[in-house]
Amino acid sequence: MRLFFAVQPSPAQRQELADWRATTWPRLHNPVSVANLHMTLLFLGEMTQDGCQQLISRMAEVQGTPFTLELDRPGYWRKQQILWLGPSRSPEPLAKLVSDIRQLATNLEVSIDDRSFVPHITLARRVQPGSAAAPDASFILPVSNFVLFESSGSQTGGVAYRRLATQSLGLQSLGSQSLGSE
Repeated sequence: MRLFFAVQPSPAQRQELADWRATTWPRLHNPVSVANLHMTLLFLGEMTQDGCQQLISRMAEVQGTPFTLELDRPGYWRKQQILWLGPSRSPEPLAKLVSDIRQLATNLEVSIDDRSFVPHITLARRVQPGSAAAPDASFILPVSNFVLFESSGSQTGGVAYRRLATQSLGLQSLGSQSLGSE
């Protein structure tokens, strides 16, 4: 199982992002599907079913409070050919959430990489440099939970993300809630 923690906008917010992307960059050949738009908080990589269950059972240990994120900074990573949208200013509750999730993984002896967290939502992959001019944007994303996802190849050759569990922020006493497939 390839797992990662993420913040996922609501279906309406994902559609709004996709509509803006389509209007702003109408000729993108490899846009991320609307269903897959998310902000990765921590990629965990391959894990066993038992390791996954441990993560789910301990997600409530992650402390955090709901916050609002303004996605106003389009960007492009030339080497990876990724077009993305992120915040120009990252709020402290987001940094704490990422830190707490990293600590949970460390406590469970999950091997994680040391790359710095750069908050962003990938909009498209394999984007050629000339087609990635970055206009202004402003999307308000309320964050009240985080999600554990499984990533797998789909039957159509793309990537499919399956929601395994969701943890509310600010309501730790309620614990994790398994949701199955979205």
